[in-house]
Amino acid sequence: MGGSPIISEVAWYDDGQVSAGRISIPNGLTALNGAVIVIRYMRIFNRKKAAPPTEQSIARANLRHNVAAILIDISGFGTSLGFIGFDTLLPILAFTLTGNKALVGLMGTVWIGMWLLPQMAAGRWMARRPHKKPVMVGAALVSRLAFALLVGLLALGRAISPTVMFAALVAAIATFRCFDAVAAVAWLDTLTKALPMRVRSQVFGLGQAFANILRFGASLVVAAAIAGGLKYPDSYVTLYGFAVIALSIGMLGLVAIREPVEENHASLSSQMGFVSHALHVLREDARFRQVTIARLLLGAFDLARPQYVVHATVELGLADSSIGLFITAQTVGGILASVALGRLSMRQGSAAVIRVTTTLAAIIPLLALGLHLLAHHQPGLATAGYLMLFALLGAIDASGLLGFLAYVLDIAPPGERPSYTGLANTLAGVVVFAPTLGGIILQITSYHVLFVCSLTGAALALLAALRLPSAEVAEA
Repeated sequence: MGGSPIISEVAWYDDGQVSAGRISIPNGLTALNGAVIVIRYMRIFNRKKAAPPTEQSIARANLRHNVAAILIDISGFGTSLGFIGFDTLLPILAFTLTGNKALVGLMGTVWIGMWLLPQMAAGRWMARRPHKKPVMVGAALVSRLAFALLVGLLALGRAISPTVMFAALVAAIATFRCFDAVAAVAWLDTLTKALPMRVRSQVFGLGQAFANILRFGASLVVAAAIAGGLKYPDSYVTLYGFAVIALSIGMLGLVAIREPVEENHASLSSQMGFVSHALHVLREDARFRQVTIARLLLGAFDLARPQYVVHATVELGLADSSIGLFITAQTVGGILASVALGRLSMRQGSAAVIRVTTTLAAIIPLLALGLHLLAHHQPGLATAGYLMLFALLGAIDASGLLGFLAYVLDIAPPGERPSYTGLANTLAGVVVFAPTLGGIILQITSYHVLFVCSLTGAALALLAALRLPSAEVAEA
């Protein structure tokens, strides 16, 4: 059925508007088929162009993108810490290489000190830089490559003397932590620009919850490896290889973060000397001074922290197998606290989180003191008490980003965020030797004295936190 096509004038409605056009309908088609062709043609012909994105829609898209990227970053890094086992696997590796308990203690000092102490200099150095992401990504890359290099050296472990390997271990961990500290200062500033305060609280809480869950899974793998008997270097190559994979996944999230453009505010840190600026902030900013006092007093809480597991297993006589239960309780406490404290921070601010943190810190040594007095030859009571104690420890661990660090970010002027966070963390490094001092106190006195000293410091920190004013957010 041939012939010339029929040319028809058509009109239709689309979103309340009438349009017109010409369409050819091949001769011989039924009216129904012709109508279908017309409808399809009209939809294509009259399709409106998408409206150009508005500034608000772009901001929403960037916010969603950054939330996803940050959660990947936090989760990947948190998982890596579970495989590294800085308070379990790393000390065992150090002891395997040296057989020296003092050098094992050195690893703990390097792990904490090399992260806290460089941050003041790093913050001042990058304060005048309008873009922090290049520093963040570059420093994180060096940090992760240092740890990957350590895994490569461990793979050659049988060909390298234990002394040389231990030196390489110290150097790699020091580099890993030092450059991660630099990246952390830039990371905190970037996230403060990228996330509004309420969203930031939610993301930090959710991110830590995800990280704690994944870290718990990694810790179970490490615990199983320890229980099955670690083999040097094969076991360490495998476990630390998993850590490198997790760090690489986190790095993908870090690189994907979109840093908002921010006016490069003139900063006092770039105009004043190193020490003079620190003294100026402490003297002129009452809120920074008060939060620093609370954080330093809270450092006394760490006097007893490494001794709790020893007290439970040696002094109260609980089986070593109970350590697995303690790890579980600590992880669950961290997960629940991440969610709860995230909501608290969103509703009442970071100062409220700090008050909760210091309250929990005072309860823990008080609970340990009570168990010391009442739980000898009472395994049920001792187990229940220490499960609660380790759950509270997990909650305190989950409060770091949401409490003290968030407060410093909230009160810092936009151009001073890197120098403020760097100064705060460097000052916190003063208490890096608290666990060592606690061991000395225990050696020359008793658990009673140690727990009372820890309780006194935490109680004073709570009093300082109660005087802490709410943070007035200094958004750019």
